[in-house]
Amino acid sequence: MKIMIIGKSSCIGSAITDLAIEEGMEVTFTSREEESSPCYLDLASIKDDWVPPTNVDMVILCAAATSMKWCETNSLESWKINAEAPGTIAQAIQKQKKKMIFLSSEQVFSGTILRPSVKTPKNPQSAYGKQKAQAEELVQANLTNSAIVRLTKVVHPKLRLFCDWSARLAKNQTIEAYKDLLFCPISLEYVAQNIIHLIKEFKKGTYHLSGDCEISYQTAAKWMADAKGVTSELVKGVASPKEIQRSHSLLEPHLPSDRVGSPKNAKDTLTKVFKEMNS
Repeated sequence: MKIMIIGKSSCIGSAITDLAIEEGMEVTFTSREEESSPCYLDLASIKDDWVPPTNVDMVILCAAATSMKWCETNSLESWKINAEAPGTIAQAIQKQKKKMIFLSSEQVFSGTILRPSVKTPKNPQSAYGKQKAQAEELVQANLTNSAIVRLTKVVHPKLRLFCDWSARLAKNQTIEAYKDLLFCPISLEYVAQNIIHLIKEFKKGTYHLSGDCEISYQTAAKWMADAKGVTSELVKGVASPKEIQRSHSLLEPHLPSDRVGSPKNAKDTLTKVFKEMNS
């Protein structure tokens, strides 16, 4: 099988690429750098006549503008990238009768309902969530064989917030972390494993990949302090801005395959990430 990754340079895209190659799949990818890519693609300026390579069996769309603050302040450009471009790509794939996996987010929900299922109506509140919700609609409308995979917070050693925390803690400096904002961590490896199984045993529909529980950012920061061997008193809990407050981020799991199993618990998932950052 030959797959094309859109967004290979992202942490998720890179993890899927590496695992796909290990599994013996042939992988190609797009890039915004025309000379270095088998297929040039810039989501911010995609044209209606864009076409994927004809020898590709499936497309995995990982690329997105994920900074919620940037999406709010650059609404037109982020809408083009996150909402319109996936619909255009889906149309192109439909013409070739191919398949696509589209990575979405728990932000398509309001955050007021605990464990929304795949059947729960979408009710996004953030600009990013609204863009992802629209992209889902366009992908499903334009492409017969599409799979939507909604993710909770994917954590890894290169996450900017974690890197900032780690740098300050290494200098015994205090860090501020939201005490009232919850997130639901899942590992990069868990996401990649599930996507690979979906590639192998494709079935169209909507899926949820979620961690096992919700924790505050303050709790996560204290776990990082423990992993680094510094006092957790360096972590100061602060209130989150009203515009980003959400009561819940946990999703009702709906897995592409039962072969991967359940994710590790939140503390084990984060502790592993923090130890990798220390090594």
